[in-house]
Amino acid sequence: MHYEEKEIINITPEIGLDKSNTYAGGLGVLEGDKFYCMAKLGVKYNVFSLFYRNGYVSYEFDLNGNPQPMPQKPNKEFLDKLKLDDTFKIKIGEEEIEVKAWKYQIKNSKAVLFEAVSKEWEFLTDRVYIEDSTKERFYKYLFLGKVIKSYIERNIELKNVLYIDMQEAYTAFLPLLLKFENYRFVIHTPGLWGHPKFPKNMFKKEMGFDFIDEEVTLTEIGGAVAKN
Repeated sequence: MHYEEKEIINITPEIGLDKSNTYAGGLGVLEGDKFYCMAKLGVKYNVFSLFYRNGYVSYEFDLNGNPQPMPQKPNKEFLDKLKLDDTFKIKIGEEEIEVKAWKYQIKNSKAVLFEAVSKEWEFLTDRVYIEDSTKERFYKYLFLGKVIKSYIERNIELKNVLYIDMQEAYTAFLPLLLKFENYRFVIHTPGLWGHPKFPKNMFKKEMGFDFIDEEVTLTEIGGAVAKN
């Protein structure tokens, strides 16, 4: 099979697309730039992330001039560019979560943003990097891994995929869920916030993995499975 017939999959916790507010900073801008470059080159490129209804943070000032962090309002111009690409359900624990996959496509390249629409699970795709607890953070990125696995199985033939690239440790749930030979792993920050740890009992409960360490670092998982 020739290279031009292969597809590339890229996973990122955030991506900045034209007129969107579904990203927090540098990584989102970088991944957005990559998407537009791949589209211009005509590459079969799939970038997967979450659809954050309320973006990241916008600031308003109170009467004393103090900045107050507020949710970002969705940009209608961006929302109008999204097309419903797929709907399906995934399970976390014993509960089923309804998912919508929104597609933003240019030529052969598409960005797919996944939204949790089951009411009690809407918090999973509310804000980028903003969670109320370790448990909420764990489920958000487990959700990311599970929806990507389901979407790939429903829409993409793995034999046609050249690489699956994982941007930052938050994406490292996927290798625990989907067997694939050519994972690549990219870390963009040395900061502790970029290397989340979760109690091993969470992995045991949700995926059946019984790790040795009491706390499991996602960076170590990504590094262990990646070829590059």
